[in-house]
Amino acid sequence: MKAKGLDKADIMGKSDPYAVLVYGKQQQKSSVIKNTLEPVWDFTAEFKIPDEDNETIKLEIFDSDKIGKDKSLGTLNLPLVDVLAMDGQDGRWFSLAGSKKGEVLLMADFVDENGNDSRGNPSALVNPMSRDCLTKDGPKTSQSGNQGLGT
Repeated sequence: MKAKGLDKADIMGKSDPYAVLVYGKQQQKSSVIKNTLEPVWDFTAEFKIPDEDNETIKLEIFDSDKIGKDKSLGTLNLPLVDVLAMDGQDGRWFSLAGSKKGEVLLMADFVDENGNDSRGNPSALVNPMSRDCLTKDGPKTSQSGNQGLGT
């Protein structure tokens, strides 16, 4: 996941951005990238799908401040249908609401409990260490899956 065109939030003309993704009761937070308006996060967020009746993944980019409240640099409400349609694609840029020209690049992969994507191949979004954890007890079958968002 990466962003470009973020607003300047710090006195030095840069920002210290991080991303928060929320789906239902689940929340994931990226690391803070210091002094940039074009952060590149090595970040994957995994969500269990479905999560009650929630049909939207909410993303918000913040500027991290040591003093005071972190400032929002933009938001994105992404319908789950659009996320599922991105399955296996290279990525797509989305405009951030509340930002003059900020955008975020996302890609998605639907991943089953064995770490395989919708085509049955090992997912590029699953950390090899977590794949070992997912498969060490052998194959599992389930009606649910994980949706990974990241780079």
